[in-house]
Amino acid sequence: MRKICIVFMLLLALGGIRASAEEASRPNLDKADRVTLRHGRTTASISDPRDVARLREMFAAPTYEKGEPSGDWDGWEYILTWHDEEGELLEEFAVLTPACISYRDYHCNLTGAELDFQYFERLLLPYYMTEDLHPLVLALLGERIMPSDCPADCFTVEKDGRKASFTDEETIRQSIEMVKGVRVHTAWADGTVDPAGFYVLTWSSDGTNGEPFGETQFWYRAEDDIFLDGGYACTLAYGKMDTDYLESLLE
Repeated sequence: MRKICIVFMLLLALGGIRASAEEASRPNLDKADRVTLRHGRTTASISDPRDVARLREMFAAPTYEKGEPSGDWDGWEYILTWHDEEGELLEEFAVLTPACISYRDYHCNLTGAELDFQYFERLLLPYYMTEDLHPLVLALLGERIMPSDCPADCFTVEKDGRKASFTDEETIRQSIEMVKGVRVHTAWADGTVDPAGFYVLTWSSDGTNGEPFGETQFWYRAEDDIFLDGGYACTLAYGKMDTDYLESLLE
């Protein structure tokens, strides 16, 4: 009986050490007084106690699961740097997705709660440099969401598990013509991460046409005329996506 009790106590002790280690891996933000939030070249200094408290609570809510070593911070969306009232650095980490951050040289998956990208964007919007504004927001200023001279050499359309890619000039031209007449009515930060029900439209180029382009992608939902891209959503003022044409490409 005594041996059983000793084993039980050892198991409890080991469990406590493990729980303590897991807790220690979480960011300690209790003394945070100011947060620097960065996206691209735009930086916002957040000192309003209400915003600092909300950010602190947002990062305290999830459970942190340690993943692979992160190396550099390729693919980051936001970088947050936390300081106390004396200006001393408390923590710094990169946010990759609403459920994944790079923290202390490791990727950490967040479970139980996700980060609110929409709230990040609301904090950043007053600070945004023009060159960092998202195309859907620039469209509010009269810009096209898709340049008429887009040098893409591949167009891909996907929807609910169906996918088709095209490299012929005529299909690429028609796909661009369909989008370039669209104008935005209003845009807002949106946290949607599931493309179910959306047409996923991707224009890409490997530079074979002499003009490096990279990739532009939009999600489009026909029922409510909503575009989604990079955490932003917008409704259309005028112009119409030809879903019959998109369906014909998917056949």
